[in-house]
Amino acid sequence: RFERGALVFRDLCSTCHQASGRGQAGMAPPLRGSEWVFGSEKRLVLIMAHGLHGPIRVDGTQWDMEMPAFAGSPEEIASILTYIRREWGHGADPVAPDSVERILDESGARVEAWTAEELLKLR
Repeated sequence: RFERGALVFRDLCSTCHQASGRGQAGMAPPLRGSEWVFGSEKRLVLIMAHGLHGPIRVDGTQWDMEMPAFAGSPEEIASILTYIRREWGHGADPVAPDSVERILDESGARVEAWTAEELLKLR
């Protein structure tokens, strides 16, 4: 799963988040060392599946951006999230496709992007 996630990340995500995971000013916040990456698996799945809009604080810096939804399978989402949670010296747990499916089922038919404020209220 990690290797597949690395390939998809390189092809799609690194354009904004950079191959180093350090993000890009005015484009995308860092993933490397981010409290969002190490935090709730549920929040990460929802961000990937539905997107994110509006202000978000990452590593003490305020960002106001739009991240589009990723229209991939639960396996692809799990692979990307496993990669970012384990790359760059991170040691967070991998993400399983069945966990992604469960979280997506719980989120229902949501189509709009999440806000950081909404995500932080989730358990």
